[in-house]
Amino acid sequence: MSGVEVVSLVLGAFPLVISLLEHYQEGCETLRDWVLFRRELTHLVNQLNREQILFRQHIEGMLLSINDSDFETKVMMEDLQCDQWKNAELTARLKRKLCGEGEFENYQSSVYSIHENLNKMAQKLKSCEPLDEPADGTSHKGLRLQKQLRKLQFSLRKKRWQEQVVDLGRQIDRIGKLLGEAEALAPARQSRSSTISQYFEQAKKQALSLHKAITKGWTCGCRNDHTFKLVLARRSKGSHQLESGSPMLIVLSFSLRPGMWTRSETLTKVNIWTPTATSMNWGRIQPQVCQPGATTVPTTSTTLSSGLRSRKISFQGNAQHWKHSDLLALTIPDKPLPISDICQSLQSIGEKTCLGYLEDGQGAYHVFHTSPSFCFTSADVDRVISLGAILDKTAQVSSKRIGPQLSRHDRLSIALTMSYAFLELYPTPWLPKGWDKTDVYFFQRKNGDIITEHPFVVCETAPAAPRKEQCSVQTLAGEEKLPF
Repeated sequence: MSGVEVVSLVLGAFPLVISLLEHYQEGCETLRDWVLFRRELTHLVNQLNREQILFRQHIEGMLLSINDSDFETKVMMEDLQCDQWKNAELTARLKRKLCGEGEFENYQSSVYSIHENLNKMAQKLKSCEPLDEPADGTSHKGLRLQKQLRKLQFSLRKKRWQEQVVDLGRQIDRIGKLLGEAEALAPARQSRSSTISQYFEQAKKQALSLHKAITKGWTCGCRNDHTFKLVLARRSKGSHQLESGSPMLIVLSFSLRPGMWTRSETLTKVNIWTPTATSMNWGRIQPQVCQPGATTVPTTSTTLSSGLRSRKISFQGNAQHWKHSDLLALTIPDKPLPISDICQSLQSIGEKTCLGYLEDGQGAYHVFHTSPSFCFTSADVDRVISLGAILDKTAQVSSKRIGPQLSRHDRLSIALTMSYAFLELYPTPWLPKGWDKTDVYFFQRKNGDIITEHPFVVCETAPAAPRKEQCSVQTLAGEEKLPF
């Protein structure tokens, strides 16, 4: 029974209990002992009436907030047996209204508790048997009424019934507070939900734009396919970036050494790779992305670990060159140059901290710069393995199996990372339809430990570049203040 349907039963149980009490009140008025008991019974009836009114008010307010019209609410309040009480859509709307942690469950528990208490009251009153009309003065009639009054007094013992009525009031107050607070928080929750939804939608667009820019940037004549890795960012519940809209980062890795994880399918064939002494340096590349907009964009600070200062750079050109407006101004470190060939730029990166910028063909620009952040060397990293191999424990190199089983913390961390990655990147070329656990990879150290902090996915594009070293890049939204 849904949390809405049971409300109709509670609304129907209140009048039943009250009418039974009033009926006994009318039947016992001719008895002498009734004078002493009347005050207690009247007080009990008044308490139940008061709780019934409060409960109806709370429920009416709730229905007004989840129904499509006031007319439907009026019909439901007047007809407790109408089909609208069983409408699953109303229950779904109520769940969305009480979307806080444990709110709907607490509400439902209170409603069920009220219904159970009222049922117990009604059963006890019915067990006393309905009384006839006032006695006609015969001794037989008087004895029968006296017996029924004693039974009623026993059933309505003050302490027990008082506790039940107090519990009813407590549960009704709890429902009122839950519904009232949820109503007060509704605008903020709706705004936050809209913001988060908009964030994930913009994140997908940003990821797609970045992939297009990188794919468009491979203009070399290499015979092999190029691969580039996207390191899935670790997020936390209530991420600061989600709440504040501050930029979040994506790390990309380009492998340049020949034969070194050249294609995605070779990642599972780990026995073909031989470690060398060459280090695999990871750097951060922070591209800023701006859609053509106003003539100038205010200078903003950067979060580069290299400590480069930012200044405003304008790309001059014909107004017809821009898709949406006349000029584009970007806040970027140094003066970037357009990257005509990613392959050549990566091979000649040297000590440069800025590779340049890429354009996705639709008016969005990605500016890349590097700075050391963390690194793995071949002395540390033995191979890469897929998430599927880790879960199935099937990956091995030279008869060496995966190291100790992942801890519960690591498993939960990976699950959370994959959840955010799915929301941010699916469906895009980074996480296309049909992807599974074999498409997510990890680095493994020589001692068998899995580096769970940096799961990554692999994309391919033709042509490919010879691999000399591995350089990681990190993208940052500029004007939109989104991740990437």
